[in-house]
Amino acid sequence: MRSVDWRNTVVAPDGTHHLIEGVALYGSRFAEVLKFHAPGLAPVQDASGAFHVTVEGRAAYNWRYERAFGFYDGLASVDAGATGWHHVRPDGEPAYAARWSWCGNFQEGRCTVRDVAGRYLHVDIHGKPVSAARWRYAGDYRDGVAVVQRDDGTSSHVDAAGAIIHGRWFLDLDVFHKSFARARDAFGWTHINTSAEALYDRRFAAVEPFYNGQARVERFDGGLEVIDERGARVVELRPCPGGAGVRRIVALYGPPGAGKSTVVELAHRRGVTAYDAEAFGPNHAERVAGFQRVLLQSTEGLILIGAADLTPEDFPEGTKFVLLLPPAEEHRRRVLDRRDERAHKSLPHAQQVHGEHATMRQSFDVVVDFDCSPEAVLSIILSASSHD
Repeated sequence: MRSVDWRNTVVAPDGTHHLIEGVALYGSRFAEVLKFHAPGLAPVQDASGAFHVTVEGRAAYNWRYERAFGFYDGLASVDAGATGWHHVRPDGEPAYAARWSWCGNFQEGRCTVRDVAGRYLHVDIHGKPVSAARWRYAGDYRDGVAVVQRDDGTSSHVDAAGAIIHGRWFLDLDVFHKSFARARDAFGWTHINTSAEALYDRRFAAVEPFYNGQARVERFDGGLEVIDERGARVVELRPCPGGAGVRRIVALYGPPGAGKSTVVELAHRRGVTAYDAEAFGPNHAERVAGFQRVLLQSTEGLILIGAADLTPEDFPEGTKFVLLLPPAEEHRRRVLDRRDERAHKSLPHAQQVHGEHATMRQSFDVVVDFDCSPEAVLSIILSASSHD
């Protein structure tokens, strides 16, 4: 038989055998075949079970399993049914004595497995845990780093010895690609460096890894764009679906000192279209006009407005109304700390407005009436704005 380089083979369209240069590699047919991997073996399945074959289509060993997968780092993952998952060598012999309820593929001498208690860990090629840690989930290694998830659902990075690298925890996380990793915090997706610091202030509904210094991202309004490593837009790929029409508006109310301006400023830094109505002008008419300009000019799907003296009638139908109403003592402390001597920012006026808003709380869609950080308030607003 002619010499065959397994690297030139492909799986046939019907998935029952392999091809080389469009010609069947061997005469056998299987229920399922997967790709060849070094050292030149491919997983297949037939009536007898799952096993690996050579380029001649012959079984590489006599063992049979319920499932078999490709070789990575010289070992292949197999499901042996009642006896459990483990890894085998090219001759089909088990690579170690341990058994798991599931196991992945080896990468860089490490593999993710799940034990019988449902906990994830990393093991070495001898089936030995690389650390004592057990996780809610653990991913594959890449360049000496893997992602692990603890019981509260947040994720961080560990090194080859299983030690936490930077101590920062995210709602979702990826391994590093060219020194940057995708990460999701309470405000959305971003990219972080190896110190777990965000590269930019903006946040997105989704981000892809950087490709030669640029990444494709999806905004919260459903639009697509390409950004650079500073988070700046390079090119827009798709505007907000529906054109310039705004889908979500949040009006933020609260007494002086409640923290509206702080939340608006934070939202702006995070990439949300956010304005304090007071910035549109000194009176109600100018503020309404300024807000109307925003509605006409913005292509973003979310607009956050610190409402000031704008009334509910100044906002279009479908607006979400959010009230910041910190506890009375906390509100008093904040007002005094501001040391703003203007009459409409004074403590007596702020306390009067606090009481008025308290009687109107039932008219708001969301009321934040507990002491929390601006970051937590913004997270609540983003969550509320994404639900009808």
